[in-house]
Amino acid sequence: RQVRERRATVCDAFDRLSRGVTRGMADHSAAISMADAIRIALEQALPLAPVEVPAAQSLAHVLAADVLATEPHPQFRASVKDGYAVRAADVPAAGAVLQVVGESRAGMREVLAVDPGQACYVTTGGPIPSGADSVVEVERTSAASGPAPGGTWIRVHRTLAPGQDIRPVGFDIPAGSAVLGAGELVGAPELGILATVGAQRVFVHPKPKLAIVSTGDEIVDAAEAGLLPPNCIRDAVRPMLLAAVAEERLAREVLDLGICADAAAPLRTAVERALAAEADVLITSGGVSAGDRDLLGAHVLGEYGEVLFSLVKMKPGKPLTLTVARRPGGARPLLIFSLPGNPVSSYATFQLVVAPALRKIGGAREPRGRVLPVQLAAKLRLDNDRPEFHRATLEATPDFLRAHSTGNQAR
Repeated sequence: RQVRERRATVCDAFDRLSRGVTRGMADHSAAISMADAIRIALEQALPLAPVEVPAAQSLAHVLAADVLATEPHPQFRASVKDGYAVRAADVPAAGAVLQVVGESRAGMREVLAVDPGQACYVTTGGPIPSGADSVVEVERTSAASGPAPGGTWIRVHRTLAPGQDIRPVGFDIPAGSAVLGAGELVGAPELGILATVGAQRVFVHPKPKLAIVSTGDEIVDAAEAGLLPPNCIRDAVRPMLLAAVAEERLAREVLDLGICADAAAPLRTAVERALAAEADVLITSGGVSAGDRDLLGAHVLGEYGEVLFSLVKMKPGKPLTLTVARRPGGARPLLIFSLPGNPVSSYATFQLVVAPALRKIGGAREPRGRVLPVQLAAKLRLDNDRPEFHRATLEATPDFLRAHSTGNQAR
């Protein structure tokens, strides 16, 4: 794949990640490592049951079953080159003269026959006439005079072997072979393969249904025109997360719950709406720090299930919380990822923990982001207590990737 310069999350301290799991909400010494946060999240992110969909709608989905070719490809003997289909036995030595009796072009329904001493003009991909067993390319022939008047004759300037420049039946894809395997992500090339073998429907893992809400009395919807009210800021997190989900097609449906005030009642309403909508995942931003108005983490989440972790040893993004909200009757639980309200922290925690969980729910076998070795463009001053995860742009050089940090990491 072509390496493009793009924004990426680069970890500069994987070897310093520590271990330890906790369910405490405010004890900063109980923060878990990023490795544990990812592990716990992926343990809870169970893939959704496979569904059958039209092949044309499988783009960006993970296959849940192998796709088998029901027929060979090609279904006929096809020419590899533009040339003449002949019998190899008719060209025992260079210089043989053959009579051209017709042509066979790609897409022709009627297949001609070649008798001894005859040749048939054939285009690339055209069907090989019966009786012919090899193809000589046009460049290795010339016009010739035949032993009898009339007709078209060619002289062949090389010897041939049976099967020369012919694709036999099933050469590319034998009948019954697996062309795509369970666990493969369907992209544009895979859609081409499905079309080639005539697959009409395939089994895939569906994407999760997702709900997103921002919290905070100071937050104003970015879509509202005009000047900001005093002491307020525009909501950057929710549009950013909605875009991140759409960019990678991480969800089949997204429920935008808007902005929620810093009060227990509206926070509960947001969780209840996600539960009622049968969402698989709810992402919240803000309300999980240690302030007296950070009610989501301190009061609301524990009412709906088990808080698996609430602090992660990382910078930015320490107050990251995962809650498993149980549903009646043993139904699939709602995973609630509560991210910091700071946009940088929210983006980092989403990419490192939430996105892998969404991928796994969608059936991905390796949901974690790729780790690439890079060379730092400049020295970085690191936090002494928390491993740092720097947003960076990547520059491709002839020998390595160079990472340029986008700046100091907040919180």
